[in-house]
Amino acid sequence: MANSDHYTDPTGHHINIGAMQDALGPNCAECGRTIIPRASGGTVAEPWQHAMDCSSYRPHPDSIAGQPGYVPST
Repeated sequence: MANSDHYTDPTGHHINIGAMQDALGPNCAECGRTIIPRASGGTVAEPWQHAMDCSSYRPHPDSIAGQPGYVPST
């Protein structure tokens, strides 16, 4: 899996989707990452905030990996 496909949009621009970690949670039970961005006051779990190897991870919809029909490069 090309990691850059998860952090870049189809035009080649970087997407800033880094998780804001919070020791007080809520955190994913599998990967331990904070799944709601506290800094933005978010209230919806964002599936791209999980670790990439977590079963709950889904690519950001604006990323290359989040585009319909995406096939990872080998």
